[in-house]
Amino acid sequence: ERAERAYPPLRTLGLSDRLSPPEPSAEERARRTLEVLKRQYVEDEIGEAEFERRVDRLVANESIDEVEASRERRRVVEEGRN
Repeated sequence: ERAERAYPPLRTLGLSDRLSPPEPSAEERARRTLEVLKRQYVEDEIGEAEFERRVDRLVANESIDEVEASRERRRVVEEGRN
């Protein structure tokens, strides 16, 4: 992209589109969000109610499977209690 800005004729080749990493899928973004939520909960940055609310929102947006969300929710909450 930087080369295309410095030398505009390169834009016609579309190199930045071919060489840049692909955008993450909705599922990948949801998994990353779930990982962040788990870390925040375990590190006491958010409480259990907030963790549950945010996981529910992920599920409601169909970004993540309900079964996976339930499994992760139970595991993280149990780990947080230990």
